[in-house]
Amino acid sequence: MANVKNSKILINGATGYVGAHCVKQALLDGYKVRAAVRSVKNEQKLKPLKDLAHASERLEFVEADLLKPDTWESAVIGCDYVFHVASPLPLNWGDETIIETAVKGTLNVLTACADCPTIKKVVITGAGASVSWGNDSTKTFNEEDWADLNVSPAYVKSKVLAERQAWSFVENFSAGKNNFALTVLLPCFILGPTLTNEEASSVTTIKRLLTHDVPGVPKIQFPIIDVRDVGKANLLAITNRSSDGQRILLSSKSLWFREMAKVVENEFHKFGYCVPTREIPYPILYIYSFFDGQVKEFLPLVGHEQKLDNSKAKQILEMDFIQPEKSLIDMGHSLISRGIVPAKRDYKPAIDQTRL
Repeated sequence: MANVKNSKILINGATGYVGAHCVKQALLDGYKVRAAVRSVKNEQKLKPLKDLAHASERLEFVEADLLKPDTWESAVIGCDYVFHVASPLPLNWGDETIIETAVKGTLNVLTACADCPTIKKVVITGAGASVSWGNDSTKTFNEEDWADLNVSPAYVKSKVLAERQAWSFVENFSAGKNNFALTVLLPCFILGPTLTNEEASSVTTIKRLLTHDVPGVPKIQFPIIDVRDVGKANLLAITNRSSDGQRILLSSKSLWFREMAKVVENEFHKFGYCVPTREIPYPILYIYSFFDGQVKEFLPLVGHEQKLDNSKAKQILEMDFIQPEKSLIDMGHSLISRGIVPAKRDYKPAIDQTRL
């Protein structure tokens, strides 16, 4: 069990969609937090974190770059735990350049942790797609499964190869090194309110629904997890030793894209937002894929159910998941509140944003 009062967590990717929620949850739980960022001078990115409750008392910043190994020694020193959240997530999942960054970045962070005697555990944020992509869609997937790299887009490859690098690293600790514990969390399609103005993949997806930037939605089903639950899972992983050495899928339930669009439409139509809810036929998606790399990468998912076993998260971490419908509604309100989606004249905030 972690001694919260005297424990410090290094969180990289702290200004991102997931990282910011990890920082918020850690501060609320009483931990000291060191946020690793590319630049401590970028006030625009740092301000949302500085505005969090308890930030003035227990939050500090340090500069570190995934591809600069010498920056991580000073970043981890004096910390007890590390949340490795940072990983490139382009809109175009076919961008091969991200693989090197993900793999080398993970190795650089772990190497620094192995040289730091105070680090007790590292929690890595992987991806649910690492277990299922390219495999038999009729199967219910669990943590024993791995994506088929022969047909996976670059983003999935980057997550799989980085995770395998991590497991190989801890299985082959050199003599005299700090043998910290490792847990890899595998969140699926992440939804929920954003604390920053960063447009992560899912943020852009829901933004496009609210701004009607797309004519319709593909017939694709996503296993969903709330971003607040991802932050919560990181904290639970360091207080629960039974999660040591485990891969843990994070998914509440699956929804078809059309079902998600209808939830957004039902909540925001009264405020003047017109959300597309009709499904785009496969032939049209196929043609569109020649002009949009993201559409091309997701074509193999069209029409297939996504079934994942989340029992390990419930049993080991004792997770009680936020339902996707709430995630979508809270997310939409946060996008409007932050100005990522323009507020309509009829819009009236229905939710206290400070409680998201």
